[in-house]
Amino acid sequence: MTFPDMTRDNMTELTLRQGTIVTEEGETQADIRIVDGKIAEIGEVSQGGKTLDLDGLLVMPGVIDAHVHVREPGATHKEDFRSVSEAALAGGVTGFLDMPNNDPPTIGLEALNEKRRLAAEKCLVNYGFFLGATSTNIEDLNQIENVAGIKVYLGSSTGNLLIDNLQDFARIVAETNKLLVLHAENEQLLRYFDEVKRDTAMHHEIRDNVAAAVSVAESHLLSERFNKRMHIAHLSTKEEINILRLHKTKRMTCEVCPHHLFMSSDYFKEEGNLGKMNPPLREEASVEALWTGIQDGLVDIIATDHAPHTLDEKETDYWAAPCGVPGIETSLPLMLDAALGGRISLQRLQKIMCTRPAEIYGMKGKGRIERGYDADLCIIRREATHRLLNENQRTKCAWTPFHGTELKGKVEMTLVGGKVKFREDEIIDDAPAGEIQFECP
Repeated sequence: MTFPDMTRDNMTELTLRQGTIVTEEGETQADIRIVDGKIAEIGEVSQGGKTLDLDGLLVMPGVIDAHVHVREPGATHKEDFRSVSEAALAGGVTGFLDMPNNDPPTIGLEALNEKRRLAAEKCLVNYGFFLGATSTNIEDLNQIENVAGIKVYLGSSTGNLLIDNLQDFARIVAETNKLLVLHAENEQLLRYFDEVKRDTAMHHEIRDNVAAAVSVAESHLLSERFNKRMHIAHLSTKEEINILRLHKTKRMTCEVCPHHLFMSSDYFKEEGNLGKMNPPLREEASVEALWTGIQDGLVDIIATDHAPHTLDEKETDYWAAPCGVPGIETSLPLMLDAALGGRISLQRLQKIMCTRPAEIYGMKGKGRIERGYDADLCIIRREATHRLLNENQRTKCAWTPFHGTELKGKVEMTLVGGKVKFREDEIIDDAPAGEIQFECP
C-alpha cells in the first residue's frame, strides 16, 4: 500500500480509493472522498486531494465503545486519556464514553469540567462522559448539558457510587431528564450471597446470576411505570436474556462485553484474579445465551467495560484484588475474528459496534459511512492474522486476559475526523480529537 504524506496541514481533503465498505446491507467497493473531516462523497470519485489506495481492504465506521473507565483523575498509574486513546486507535475505536466512578467521582459540573479539560489536552479519539447518580444530585445533573447519560450503580463495584435503596432508584427514574445507564445487580442479594457463599472465594458464586436478573426486572418495571429510557450495561446471564426476551421495549436497550462472550467462569477458576470483574464471568450456558441474543438482535451493542488495573494489583489475594479487566484495544479484534469465522455477519458486527451505539446515545454525525457524517473510520485487512500479547498492549496497565490468543483480521488503519491517526501498528498523528456532541435520541 502506498501512503501519501499525512502531516496535519495537508489533510483538508483525502480520497480513499477502492475500499470494501461494510454497511448494514452488505459490502460494496467504492471510493470515499473526505473534506474537512467529513464524508463528502461515496462512489467513483474523480478528484479528492491526497489519495490513499486501499486495494479492497475492509472499511467500517470507527468503533464506538460506550463503556470505558479511563481512571483519570485519581488512578493514572492504571490509565489516562492519552494511553487509553492510543489503545483505542490500535483497536479501531474512534470514540468512547467515560464512566463517572473516578476519585473524585463525576457527580457535578466541576468534576465534569476537570475531565473535559484533561481529555481536551490528551485524548487522540472522540470522547464523551457520563455523570454519576447519588441519592441527592439528580436535580443538579438535569441542568448539565452534553453528557451521554447518568450512570446508576444498583450494585456495589469500583468506587463509592451506589444506589442500594429501591425508593431512591424510583425517585431517580421519575425525576431524571437523561438516559439512565444501569449497573444492574441487586445489592441486597449481593450481600446475601456474600454471606452464604463467602467461603468459596468464587466470584461468580458470590455475585450470583439471580442478583443481576432481579435488578434487570426491577429496572424494566420502573422504566415502564415512568416511561423513561434505560440502558442495561454488561449483561452477563441467561436469566437477564430471558427477562429481556419477554419484556424488552424500545425504551430499554442493552450491551454485552467481549469478556463475557469469550471467557466463562472456568477462566476465573484457572487464572484467578485476572478474571475477576463485576459482573463476574458466568457459566457456559450464559455465554451461549449472550451469543444467541447478539445473533437474533436482542442485544443492542458491544461495549467493553474497559477497567484497567495493574498486574501487581491483580496478583494479590482474592479479597484484596480489584475487579475489572482492560478491553478497549481487543474488542474489535475479538469480534472481527468471530465474524470472519462465521459466528455473526460483518454487517451485524458494524451495527452493534458502530452504528447502534451512536443511535442509542444520540451522537451527532457518528456511526455511519454516509455523506455528511464524520470521517471516523477503521480499515481492516481481513486475511491478516496476529496474536494478542501483553507486551504489545498500549493500555497503561500493559496486559490482556486474552494474552496468547491467535486472531484473524487486523486493524490496518484508524482515521478520526478524516485524519489517519493509526497506521501499521504506529500512532502517526498525536493531535487531540474532540468531545462528542449529543442530540436527544
